[in-house]
Amino acid sequence: KNISLPFDANQVNAVCQDSQGLVWLGTRRGLYSYNGYDLHEYQDERHLDLNQIYAVVHVNLDREYLCLGTGRGVKWFDLTDECIRSPYPHSEITKAVRSLAVYGGYLWIGTLDNGLKRMSLTDGEIEDSVLDEGKETTIYSLEPTDDGLFVASYEHLSRYDEKTGQRRTIRLYGSGKRMVNSLLYDKEASCVWVGVKGCLYKYDVATEEVVRYIEVPGISLKT
Repeated sequence: KNISLPFDANQVNAVCQDSQGLVWLGTRRGLYSYNGYDLHEYQDERHLDLNQIYAVVHVNLDREYLCLGTGRGVKWFDLTDECIRSPYPHSEITKAVRSLAVYGGYLWIGTLDNGLKRMSLTDGEIEDSVLDEGKETTIYSLEPTDDGLFVASYEHLSRYDEKTGQRRTIRLYGSGKRMVNSLLYDKEASCVWVGVKGCLYKYDVATEEVVRYIEVPGISLKT
């Protein structure tokens, strides 16, 4: 069954389901909800910067929120009254956002050209997540697991260890940089699947072994 969106919103970048079962769609032109029957567009002339939404995550604080990663930063959508309202009015991310994840008491924020940041869900304090080796720009994907947070960037694959508070690079092959597009945690197999251009890797969480799993020359594995 196809769910038809308006032509200017037909690129869907993110899908998220809230605690009531409502499905939310982040599109290239705004936020939509889908209840299984009808599509509803959220409109607010005060927040036209919601036109391009790249990431959506559900956050439970004193109220329920959708955290939206947009081309103009992070926006908070209060699900109680469907208004844009930040629980942290003095903390703001205005850089373009490409990925979001909730992990270890933080909202992790992958930006377009400013690396990885994190916001404390306790007080809204924002800090950079420093990579032990090298620098990074665009963060394409964030994947929480039982053993850390995996980060896919333009330059590296890396892993944040909650116990040590450190994040280090995982070498996929030899030396040098490798753009990582997508990640998927496979809990049953205790591995993370890693999509890059031309190849699918399998990373064993326990042994830290990297296996070049499938070759797909000329094709980028985006999701």
